[in-house]
This record gives sequence, C-alpha cells and structure tokens, in this order.
Amino acid sequence: MTEAVIVDHTLSLAEGGEDVPDNRQSLCKACSDAKTAQEAARGRRRAQRPA
Repeated sequence: MTEAVIVDHTLSLAEGGEDVPDNRQSLCKACSDAKTAQEAARGRRRAQRPA
C-alpha cells in the first residue's frame, strides 16, 4: 500500500465541487496524478463541444 500524501477534492472545483471537508480525500501521488489526468481529459472534451 502506498502512503496517501495528497489532499484531493473528490469532485474537482472545476467540475462544481466545493472546498469543504466532505469533498476531500487523501490520495497517493500516483492516484492523484491519474485522477488529475482523467479530469483534464473531461475538461478538454467539454471545451471541444459545440455551444
């Protein structure tokens, strides 16, 4: 098991999450990096959608 060293927003602020304790989780760096990459990909897809 890898040590959790990052405090992450469960639902990112960019996706409407709030900066409150109930929206926080502890992640290891590898899991945080993977989650951030997924969130960035979703953001790019949203930006490419026609209005």
